[in-house]
Amino acid sequence: MTVERLDVKELLKNTSKLPTLPAVALEIVRVSNDPKTAAGDLSRLLSTDQSLAAKVLRMVNSSYYGARNEVSSVKQAVVILGFETVRTLALSTAIMDKFDSSDSTSEASRNEFWKHCLGVAMTNRVIARHLKKSKDEQELFYMAGLLHDIGKVVLDQYFHDNFTEILRRVGENQCSFYAAEKEINSITHDEVGAFLAQQWGLPKPIINAVRYHHEPMSAEEDYTIIDATHFADVLTKTKSMGSGGDDDISGLSEDAVARLALPDESVGIIVEVEMQQEFEGAKELLALLD
Repeated sequence: MTVERLDVKELLKNTSKLPTLPAVALEIVRVSNDPKTAAGDLSRLLSTDQSLAAKVLRMVNSSYYGARNEVSSVKQAVVILGFETVRTLALSTAIMDKFDSSDSTSEASRNEFWKHCLGVAMTNRVIARHLKKSKDEQELFYMAGLLHDIGKVVLDQYFHDNFTEILRRVGENQCSFYAAEKEINSITHDEVGAFLAQQWGLPKPIINAVRYHHEPMSAEEDYTIIDATHFADVLTKTKSMGSGGDDDISGLSEDAVARLALPDESVGIIVEVEMQQEFEGAKELLALLD
C-alpha cells in the first residue's frame, strides 16, 4: 500500500483532523513566544491544569533534577530550575500525554518511541551546552530533539497500514525508517512533523530541525540546531536508547557534524559520559509520566 502525496496533503490541509495540543500547551507556546512573559505568568498558567502541574512537580522532584528539598509548587520550581526548564518540562509533558493513547501503537512501542525521543532531546541539550548556547537555546535544542520524529506518530495514527508496511521493510531490508518510507511514499515523516510543528505555532528553529534532521545539508538556515538534532539522533541510536523504528546509522552526515565544530574532546565526553547520565534521567522521567 502506498500513501500518495495528494492524500497526505489533503489531510494536512484539513487541519481539523490533525492532532492538536491541549489548550494549556498551546497557551504555554503563546506565552513563551511573548518576550514580556514573566515567571509568574507560567506559574499561573500551569496552575489551571492540576494534572499537568502535578506531573511537572513529580519530575522536578526526581533525582535527575536533584532538588535539595521537596519542591511543592510550580512557582517554587520556576525559582529553583528557571523559567526555561519548567516551560520545557510542561510542554514536553503535555505533548507526550497527548500522544500516549494512540490506538495504532502498542504500549511497549510507544514507550520505546518516547524513550528514543527523550534520549535525542537530552543529548541535543548536552550538545548545545558544549556549544556554549544560552539556557533559552539549550531548551530549544531539547524540544527539537523531543519532536524530531513526531511525524511518525501522525503517520501511524492516520495511515497505520502504510506505517506497518514501512516497519516491515525496515526489518526485511535492515534499512532506516527514512529510506523505507521514501521507497513507498512521496512524503516523509520529517515533512509531516514540520507541518504539524508549524500548526502548533512552535518556534521556527524547531520546525526546521524537525524538517531537516535527516538531510541537514539541505537546510538554508538554523544550521546549528539542525546539525545538532541530526547528530543527537544518530548518537542515541548507537546507544540503543529506545527506538524510533530502526537502529540504522548509515545516514550520518559527516559534513553536518563537521559544521558543528565540536572539539574531539567534547564529543568523547558526550558519548562516553554525559549521554549515559542523561539516559538514566530519561528513563526516570518516562517512568514518572507513566
